[in-house]
Amino acid sequence: MRPLLLRSSLLEGIGLPHGFSTAAAGDGRSEAVRAAVARAGGWEGTLATARQLHGTQAHWPLPGEPPAEADALLAGPGLGVAIGTADCVPVLLADPGARLVAAVHAGWRGTIAGVVQAALAEILRAGATPDGLFAAIGPHIGRCCYEVDESLAARFRERFGAGVCEGQRLDLGRCNELLLREAGLTRIERVGGCSRCAVEATGEPRFFSYRREGERAGRLLSFVGLPAAAESELGPRGSGPGEGAARRPGRSVS
Repeated sequence: MRPLLLRSSLLEGIGLPHGFSTAAAGDGRSEAVRAAVARAGGWEGTLATARQLHGTQAHWPLPGEPPAEADALLAGPGLGVAIGTADCVPVLLADPGARLVAAVHAGWRGTIAGVVQAALAEILRAGATPDGLFAAIGPHIGRCCYEVDESLAARFRERFGAGVCEGQRLDLGRCNELLLREAGLTRIERVGGCSRCAVEATGEPRFFSYRREGERAGRLLSFVGLPAAAESELGPRGSGPGEGAARRPGRSVS
């Protein structure tokens, strides 16, 4: 049976509901699919989503509000956050002590513009710390399949070093890992394979890929949430459950 989602051993280790869906789960833009993936990942509550723009907007959603224009969503206990991808890099962040989580959508535009830095700035401002943060980077297009033009490759080599490109093949996941490490994070895990070429044992594609499928590509769902109850199960307690997030519901920053 094909798996509906993949999980991070780091986030599992702190008892955090989360997951990175596969193509077997269906298109993550469907509300029914989002609900099924969330349940499979241990989340029974609301999932906030966004209208993603390949930018650097970070947003603290309110439960039940319409999706805001953002590429990073942040929350405290009781609200899950989710983003959709089909080759771009999904990054899940969690600080169980500060009771804060985030989901980040990083395509090449967002990566070089600083969407990960924007999310980190917000979650740190709300009370998280580099030492307290865990990060999981989900399935995305790998260097094996991501050839870009020379001018774009040159921009990434200048920013991240020659090691992120092999000729004109770009390792976008490595770029985002480097950004996390620059911010002082050390607990970082990469989950899943290349969204364009990874296949199941049956030979079927494991993930959706815009480069492979074009406009008809579905979306993979990446989500994380902190339960409002049973906080004592989520590692050492910080200054309070979601205190930083509670000061920022419904706020967007860029």
